[in-house]
Amino acid sequence: MQGWHVNAEEREIVQSLAEIGITPDQGFRPETLSARKLSLLDEGFATGRSQVAEASLTLGTQQNGWTTNYRGPRFGTDWLLRAAVAKDQIYVAIPEEAVYPIGRVDADGRPLHGAKRYRIRFAADALPPVNAFWSITAYDDLGHMIPNPINRYSVGDRTAGLIREPDGSVVVTVASTPPAHGEGQNWWCQSDANLSPLGTEQPKICRSYAARFCHSASAAERRSLNVC
Repeated sequence: MQGWHVNAEEREIVQSLAEIGITPDQGFRPETLSARKLSLLDEGFATGRSQVAEASLTLGTQQNGWTTNYRGPRFGTDWLLRAAVAKDQIYVAIPEEAVYPIGRVDADGRPLHGAKRYRIRFAADALPPVNAFWSITAYDDLGHMIPNPINRYSVGDRTAGLIREPDGSVVVTVASTPPAHGEGQNWWCQSDANLSPLGTEQPKICRSYAARFCHSASAAERRSLNVC
């Protein structure tokens, strides 16, 4: 914290850190704390990590399996939100530039898993209404893109040869093996490990947009999901 310029809205919380041996001038000095305070500090760290991890899973507005952070990096003095964004969406853009609906469950509420096949359907007249581009990307539990043998890490409007169904819709397949009917350009390969989260990057997308998302490839039912 040395050399950190404390803004007016940060002054109160920064001053409170002195109670646990942290000051802007001298940083962290655990030797100034009693054994009791050090023990409480350890407990506080564990509790804080748990709270941040939980908050990072519910950033933003939740609608039918999608979670969208419309505040972006504008967390103000909401320190828990700030920590959660740093953990799960660090360097996130402001919503006027891009929004990132994130899905961690399928249409039946089950957690996404790499061993399963998923189909994401966009109706012909319901592709993401963006001014720049849209894409769908899969990440592992640590937020890393998933290595795969075809070196494809997203599918979107910039994917060469994206195939449309006879009715004009676009169906994207997420699976560890390609579709059986030659829709290879609409497929990206995932590993058999856990798949979480699945995100769509959609700059300047409107909040009323609706799409069909993450159905098990064997499910007969199709549910309409609002992504933002």
